[in-house]
Amino acid sequence: MRKTAVVIAVALSSGSVIAHEVDFKNYFSGVNADKESVIISQDSDDTDVWILQNGERQQSVVDIKGTAQAGNDNDVTVRQFGYSNDSLIKIKEASGGNDVTVVQRGSSQDSRVELEGDADHNLVVVRQRNALGRDDSWSDVKIDAGDDNKVRVNQTGTNSHSDIHILGNMSDNNRIRIAQDGNNNDSDVTVNEGASNRISVTQTQNQHKSDIDVDGSFNRISLTQSDIIVGKGHDSDIDLTSNSNNNSIEVTQQGLLSNKSIISLVNSSGNNGVLSAGISVTQTGHDYSSIQLTNSNNGTYTVTQN
Repeated sequence: MRKTAVVIAVALSSGSVIAHEVDFKNYFSGVNADKESVIISQDSDDTDVWILQNGERQQSVVDIKGTAQAGNDNDVTVRQFGYSNDSLIKIKEASGGNDVTVVQRGSSQDSRVELEGDADHNLVVVRQRNALGRDDSWSDVKIDAGDDNKVRVNQTGTNSHSDIHILGNMSDNNRIRIAQDGNNNDSDVTVNEGASNRISVTQTQNQHKSDIDVDGSFNRISLTQSDIIVGKGHDSDIDLTSNSNNNSIEVTQQGLLSNKSIISLVNSSGNNGVLSAGISVTQTGHDYSSIQLTNSNNGTYTVTQN
């Protein structure tokens, strides 16, 4: 029988809106006293948690921890509407089979999701939509030694940041998808010691930045950066390190102004269109492309500039 915790918090308050990445380290000892807070802490599995917060400067913390089986098959949903709201969801120990959804509407929103301890078969969805004329939201997803996870981040607005880290031994078969629509957004993806992962980043409108670092083989990376109107160019930096073999990388940058793409391969071989599709960069504009090879061979590299 599933256990359910439902919290509805409504607050209407005023105050300045400050964009930042929230430090939740001391959340049990009074998280930002000027905020309406919801804290749920329990040792359990197979639990439903649903939180709704309406207003400004609110904080939500869901902390599921404890025994070796405490973090399995939980469904956690946090929905926050307003400005300058913060959400932390942390599931520890054997965190497998969890569904996590965070929806934030407004501006200066911060979301952090942490899945620890052999985190397999989880679904994490983060959706942040900024109000017209406001901006600066932050999404941070960290998965420890995880296989077969799906992470989807959708951000709409200006000056948004997405940070995804899948770290630990044998982080394989994960699916990461980031979509950012707006101006001056940036995305960071790190996969450590992972094979057969799929990473897709799509950024539309002006002046975006994307950094992808992968340590592993048989990964597929797709990055698309495009301008809707005349604006500033984009930056892309992709690094394959430490015996990252047989990978596929496809970079597409579109826009009228200068875009920059840097791909760095260290001890990376077999990226040659046989077991992978190779490395390809397509750019339209006054662009710069660099493919840097260190102790890497048997690769197919294609750069097309129009």
